[in-house]
Amino acid sequence: MKTNMRHLCLGFLGITLAASVLAQSTSKSDELKQGIIGTWEGYMADGDGSRHGDIRLEISADKITASNPRGGQVMGAGTYRVSGAGKKMQTIDATGTEGQFAGKKYEGIFSLDGKTLKWCSANDNPRSRRPNKLQTDVQSGQFLMVLEKKG
Repeated sequence: MKTNMRHLCLGFLGITLAASVLAQSTSKSDELKQGIIGTWEGYMADGDGSRHGDIRLEISADKITASNPRGGQVMGAGTYRVSGAGKKMQTIDATGTEGQFAGKKYEGIFSLDGKTLKWCSANDNPRSRRPNKLQTDVQSGQFLMVLEKKG
C-alpha cells in the first residue's frame, strides 16, 4: 500500500511539474506573440540589404495577412507559430491558408527591437532550410523582411 501511494505521489508530482513547464513555455510563447501582433509595414530586402518591394503584414493572435501597402491588394494569409522567447533569435513558422501562399510552409527566424521587426524566412522549397541569420540569400532560398510597427 505504501509503495502504491509513493508511486501515486511521484506520478502526481511528475504531472504537476510537466504542467508547470508547459504553462511557462506557453506563457513565454504568448508573450513573444504579443510583441508581434499589430500592423507592420516595410520592405523585402535584396541580398545587399537594399529595398526590393513594399509589404504590409496584419498579424493577429492566430493569423497573418500580407498585402501591398500601396494598392491594398491582399496577397494571402496564413497561420503561424513562434518560439524561442528569451533567446537572441526567435523562430517563426508560417503556413499559408489563403491566396498565393495557400498550402506553402515557411520556416523562419525573427528579431524584434522596439518597433522594428526583422523576419527572415526560407522559401517553400524542400532544399531551403531555416535561415541562421537575418539576411536575404537568394542561393539558399531565403528572404528578409524589414518592418516597422504602425500605430
